[in-house]
Amino acid sequence: MSFKSNSAIQRLQQEYRRLNKDPIPYITAQPLPSNLLEWRYVVKGPQGTPYENGIYQGKIVFPFEYPYKPPSLYMLTPNGRFKTNSRLCLSITDFHPDTWNPSWSISSILNGLCSFMCDTSSTFGSIDTTDSQKRKFAIDSLSFNVQDKVFRDLFPELTEEIQALLAERQKNQKNILQPQPQIREEGAGSSQSSWLNSIIGNLLVIAGLAAFAYIMSIQQNVIGPITAHGVANPYSCLRNFEVVNTVGRGHFSIVYFGRNRINGIHVALKKVELSRMADAKAIEDCKREITLLQQLDHPNVIKYIAHFVDDNDLYIVLELASAGDLAKMIKVGDNFLAIIYTNHQICSGLEHMHSKRIMHRDIKPANIFVSAEGIVKLGDLGLGRFFGSNTTSAHSMVGTPYYMSPERIHEHDLGYDFRSDIWSLGCILYEMAALRSPFYGENLNLILLRSKIEALDYQPLPTNLYSPELRLLVSRCLVLEPESRPDITEVNRIAQMMYNRFVSNSQANTPTPTPTQRDSRNDSGFGSITPVNR
Repeated sequence: MSFKSNSAIQRLQQEYRRLNKDPIPYITAQPLPSNLLEWRYVVKGPQGTPYENGIYQGKIVFPFEYPYKPPSLYMLTPNGRFKTNSRLCLSITDFHPDTWNPSWSISSILNGLCSFMCDTSSTFGSIDTTDSQKRKFAIDSLSFNVQDKVFRDLFPELTEEIQALLAERQKNQKNILQPQPQIREEGAGSSQSSWLNSIIGNLLVIAGLAAFAYIMSIQQNVIGPITAHGVANPYSCLRNFEVVNTVGRGHFSIVYFGRNRINGIHVALKKVELSRMADAKAIEDCKREITLLQQLDHPNVIKYIAHFVDDNDLYIVLELASAGDLAKMIKVGDNFLAIIYTNHQICSGLEHMHSKRIMHRDIKPANIFVSAEGIVKLGDLGLGRFFGSNTTSAHSMVGTPYYMSPERIHEHDLGYDFRSDIWSLGCILYEMAALRSPFYGENLNLILLRSKIEALDYQPLPTNLYSPELRLLVSRCLVLEPESRPDITEVNRIAQMMYNRFVSNSQANTPTPTPTQRDSRNDSGFGSITPVNR
C-alpha cells in the first residue's frame, strides 16, 4: 500500500507542476496543504450558457492507487446541474472504474466535468432545473464561495476578484434604488403636448411596422423562410460561433475551442489562413482534408461537421476532443492497460480509414486526440491520401520524420502504400511504453535519422515490464520491408485481443517505467520537409 500511495503522490506532484506551467482556461485547481490526495477545483461558468458569470467550487478525492484507480468527484457550490457535496457519476470517476484510463490527468477530469456540466444528460448526482434557476445560482455563487475559508485560503487572488465584483454589484444596486426625480405637470399646455406626442409616436410605430413587414417580405423572397433561430444553417458563418480560446497552431492554421451560439454545441474550429498560402499545393491539402473527413464516420476518427469561408479564411468545424492530444498524455509513464486501451482504439480508427482506402500519412502523438469521455480519435488529415481502385502507391515525401516509414523517408522509386501507416503505428506503440520515439537521438539530422531507421537501431522494450505480445507487435510493425508488415486488419485483431484479455484479468497495476523528462522533437533540424505540422 505504501508503494501505491507514494506512486500517487509522485504523479499528483507532477500534475501540480504541469498545471502551474500550462494552466487550463476557466479552471483552477489546488491540493489541500494537509492532504495531497484531496484537491479543490474552481470552474468559471462558460460564456453563453446559464452558468455564465458563475464560479463553482468542487473537490477531487484521489485513492492511494491513483492513477490506476479513478478519483471521486464532488461539486460544492450550488449550481442547478449537480447535487452539492455528493459523488458524481461520470465515466471519469470512481463510479466507473471499468472505463477509467490511467493516462487521464486532472486536466482531463476537469475538462470532462465542464463538458458534462453544459450537457443536458442525466446521471446519478445530477438535478433538473430551469435555465433561469441556473442563472440565479450563478449570481449567488460568488458570495457563497467567499464565505468558505478553504476557498479563501487556496484561491486568494480569485477571492479578491470576487470581493471586488460583489462590491461593484452592491454599488450598482444602491444606484438603482436611489429615488428618481418626479416630473412636475405644468397645466393644460403640457397635457396637449403630451397628447400630440402620443399621436405622433403611434403613427411612427405603425409606419415602422409597415416598413419592417415590407423588408421581411423582400427577405423571404430572396433568401427563403427564416428558421426559428434566424439562420438557415448554424455552421454557415463565423458570427454563429463564440471563440473561447486557442488550442493549437500550425504553419497556416489555428485551432480554436469554440461554441456555436445557435445550438450551444462545443466544437473545434480550425481556421486556415488562405491568404498566407502562396502555392496551390497547400490550398489543395486543405481541400483534401475536407474531402477525406466527409467520407469518414467512426467513433475513433475526429468527426467533420461543416466548413465555410469567412473574410478570406477557411474554417473547418470539427468534433471537439477536449482532453487534448496523445503527445501531452504520454509525458508520464502509463500502465500496461492504458497503453493497450489507447492502442486498440487507434487501430480501430485506422482500420476504418484503410477500409475507405484512405491513408493517414502523418500518424504521430500530436495528431491523436482524446475526448472528455476518454475516446481516442485520429485527426488532422491534411496529409491524408485517398487511393482509388487503380492506385497502388504514393510518392510524395510528407509527414513527421520520427514516425515516417523507411520507404517514405528514403524516397523509394516504388513509392509506399497503406503499410507505411503500420510503421508509424509501431512507433506510437513503442513511444507510449518507452516515453520516447524508438529512433530519437540528440542532434539528429535527416541523414543520421535515415541511418538509424535503416539499421533498425532502437532499444527493445524491457522484457520485465511489457508482455511478449506487446513487444512482438512493435517488432512486427517496425520491419524494413513493407510487404513483411501485417495489414491493419491483423494489427487491430491483435490489439483487440490484448485489450480484451487484460480487461478480463483486470491486471491494472502492472509496474510502469519511471517517468523521465520527455525529449524535445523539434523537426526544424531536418530541413524543408513539406509540410510538417500545418
